[in-house]
Amino acid sequence: MGGGRGPLDPSVLLFPAYITVFIDFLGYSSTVVILPYISIEQNATAFEVMCATTGIFYAGQIVGSTIMGYVSDKIGRRPVILMSLLGCCVSYIWCIYVQDVYELMAARLMGGIMGGTLPVVQAMVLDVVKDPVERAGCLSRVNASFGMAFAVGPALGTLINEKFGKRAVFVATALITCACSLYAAAKLTETNFSESKSRIHRNPNHSSLPREVFIGALAMFATAYAFSALTSALPLFYVPLFDWRAKELGLVATAFGVSMAINNILFTKRIISSIGPRLSSVAASLLTATAVALSPVIRSRVVHVVGMLVPFALGWALQLPALSEVVALRLPSETRGAAMGVLVGALSLGRAISPFATGYLYKANWLVAPYTTADIADPSMIQCAPFSFAPFVVAAAACVVGAGVILAHPRRNLAYSDEKEYQALLN
Repeated sequence: MGGGRGPLDPSVLLFPAYITVFIDFLGYSSTVVILPYISIEQNATAFEVMCATTGIFYAGQIVGSTIMGYVSDKIGRRPVILMSLLGCCVSYIWCIYVQDVYELMAARLMGGIMGGTLPVVQAMVLDVVKDPVERAGCLSRVNASFGMAFAVGPALGTLINEKFGKRAVFVATALITCACSLYAAAKLTETNFSESKSRIHRNPNHSSLPREVFIGALAMFATAYAFSALTSALPLFYVPLFDWRAKELGLVATAFGVSMAINNILFTKRIISSIGPRLSSVAASLLTATAVALSPVIRSRVVHVVGMLVPFALGWALQLPALSEVVALRLPSETRGAAMGVLVGALSLGRAISPFATGYLYKANWLVAPYTTADIADPSMIQCAPFSFAPFVVAAAACVVGAGVILAHPRRNLAYSDEKEYQALLN
């Protein structure tokens, strides 16, 4: 079944693809919990710790997502996914033996570049599923795989670290990723067939990406920036104000991942099919903006977590499938991977830039936070208390701008509601 062309039943064909996305991001999320400690062991500075933990990986993702998507249009989805998984496996093995923080950064950069399965799997969905409603459902399952990996990964990494040590986490992720590579080699079916490309190649204008892809990328960047801003700032918020430690932070992260997966499974397809991908994207941006804006002003622990998780998880669960669907019907087959690569590259760019911008704005001398020593549950952490609301305001404003960009573009050009219109476009 691996490389041959069989009946393209989406429920059967895409299941191995969902598994590869889950395993790919499980590797990242399970190792991120121990990377700061390994970096500190190498006498890394705070900036170097941040780079080794997230920054350098997402820098690699910016490049890798774009390249992997483009290459999958040229040589096929299956070989690119296999190459990506094997590259990630090598990067984890490299991390086992690193001796200094810069070697660790190099290994993480390789992992980011090679971790390009998400846009390729999204392109597989566009290859196989033609009905817009069903396609939205399949895209939401891709995102659910991504969310569940972030729910399970930190707990898995913490458990392995406690039982066997920090380096054992890389051993486990390398073995899991290698096993996934073998599974993908046996079960993954190619979806990007040459005959569909030769038909569309008759029109040279179809080789370039439509501008809707870049409009969607801008909205995706804004939401990803806000997502990363909030997740970067919350540990500094929770520790001094709520006196929460690693266990509580891990529970919040797990709750978010589970909430995101549930939203993708139960609601994303229904929302997109009810109000359309364009308005769904706008709703996702505004939900994220609401969560970010309210986060620093809610003092109650329970209200804060629930009030943040409900709009935040739904917004993040909705945005990528909605934006993927916004541009899906505009894409001939030879640009699907490249288009999804641009969207995921924009996501990675937002997540790479945001922690550094948030760290700078966290102590800004404008929009000063009205906290006093009476609000600090742990006095020893008073220096970590938010001095300014600036990072939250900037992140919320970015989401509003992203929503505005989608709304400002002519509706007719952002989505085609009928597959016949797509076929007319290609002809």
